[in-house]
Amino acid sequence: MISIDDESAFFKNEKAKERTRRIVGFNKRYQADPNTTMTDLGEAASRALIDSMHISPDEIQCLIFVHQSPDFPHPNNACLLHGRLNLSENCACFDINLGCSGFVYALWVAYGMIESKAVKNVLLVAGDISSRSSFIENRIVNPLCSDGASATFIKYTAAENKSAFMTGTAGQSWDKIVVPAGGCAIPIQSDIADKIIYDSKQHPWLLSHSYIDGMAVFDFTTNKIPQTIKEFLHLNKIELNNIDFIALHQANKQIVSFIAQSLGVDNSKAPYDTFVNYSNLSACSVPSVINDQLYKKSADLTLFSGFGVGMSWCHALVHLKQLQNLGIHFYHENKTDNRSKLISDWTEKIKAL
Repeated sequence: MISIDDESAFFKNEKAKERTRRIVGFNKRYQADPNTTMTDLGEAASRALIDSMHISPDEIQCLIFVHQSPDFPHPNNACLLHGRLNLSENCACFDINLGCSGFVYALWVAYGMIESKAVKNVLLVAGDISSRSSFIENRIVNPLCSDGASATFIKYTAAENKSAFMTGTAGQSWDKIVVPAGGCAIPIQSDIADKIIYDSKQHPWLLSHSYIDGMAVFDFTTNKIPQTIKEFLHLNKIELNNIDFIALHQANKQIVSFIAQSLGVDNSKAPYDTFVNYSNLSACSVPSVINDQLYKKSADLTLFSGFGVGMSWCHALVHLKQLQNLGIHFYHENKTDNRSKLISDWTEKIKAL
């Protein structure tokens, strides 16, 4: 855990630090240790869920893993997690490469699969290790980044349980949140591997780090998201006062507060506290609001709203009457593998071919 008080050296003075805490909501964030991967976090979340709900691995028919932090370029993390959980060979497994909108998108996919009777249940795992996509000295990106994972089990029930979804993408603005290098467009080679670029405020960047155009993202979230939520509710003939709770992606306190204000609701219904407690958890941000804010509390009709990378968004209306909420758990690293051992192991595998 990193507290804003641990980083006082990055602020001009205490007044500037407290202003940032008050307006943006920076307080605490959690970073995985260097040996931990996204599959490790996903496995820990899945096992906590499976054990608590007494789910047999054999009964899981589909595994969806939402993240932007692959253990390897391929195979996908869903296949790795399938093996670790010892799921049935008949279980469908795939990744969804989305960040802050990803959980709600994947929930839409899971509901559609169950509604179509393709499967009877889905294990939905979501999360990211975002902290490795920036230097700690980069005060634009790094203070936002928290690492985590969520696991959600969705299953068929004969009882009617209505839901609704709206998806959207402003793909023309894809370059407002992007990791420029590491894919086929700009493969990482020696000419950029250690090339540090400094912006006008002397924040350091690698081309393999997350680039965020903060003002463009702020404009997108504060204009497009309230507008599309209102359209979504209008299409479904739902009034805001009929919604028990609103789980907004925890981009930061300022953005969550602005969206809530634009919708005409206060922060008791659309809280920003999860950002204050855990910072921006990317793909598992929305379920973390539920785990954090509705643990041992009741709510039925709930609005989910995820938005971010790709300039994408997804809103959902779901009923949580039957939700079993396990709350927030903390991951404790217990791996011994490190980078040098992994490199050595794979070197030997290749030599043995």
